[in-house]
Amino acid sequence: MTVDTASDALAGQISGLLDDWTQALVDGDVERIRAFVTPGFSITTAGWLDTPADRETWLSHALERFRLDAFAYDDVRVRQYGDDVIVSQSRCRQRGTDLVGRDPWAMVFRYTDVWVRDGASWQIDIRQATGRPWTEADDRPGT
Repeated sequence: MTVDTASDALAGQISGLLDDWTQALVDGDVERIRAFVTPGFSITTAGWLDTPADRETWLSHALERFRLDAFAYDDVRVRQYGDDVIVSQSRCRQRGTDLVGRDPWAMVFRYTDVWVRDGASWQIDIRQATGRPWTEADDRPGT
């Protein structure tokens, strides 16, 4: 198996897809969100959901429990495994509202995503998410 650090063009494509997918979450556009993940999508989170969740369980929980208002990705790293698999690591600052408690939240997430080719584009098949509370240092990009 050959592992290549992805080209700048591919890293840029994945970064753009992350932005587009997360904007669909901000917009609450369920069909657009689904288009970015495989039917067999699975997510594992640190503390948010107790067990790995499938696409529909995650979508239901994410859209009924939280509203995402703003986000910014940085530190996106991509490795390509052959022609049809990519692993990306990224950091994403997010702000929103807990719809149950009506409290604002601000978190910084680290994501590891497994992307698979879907024709000419890519979809996320597996995501691992780890989050921590936002700090003042996070107001400065690149920290």
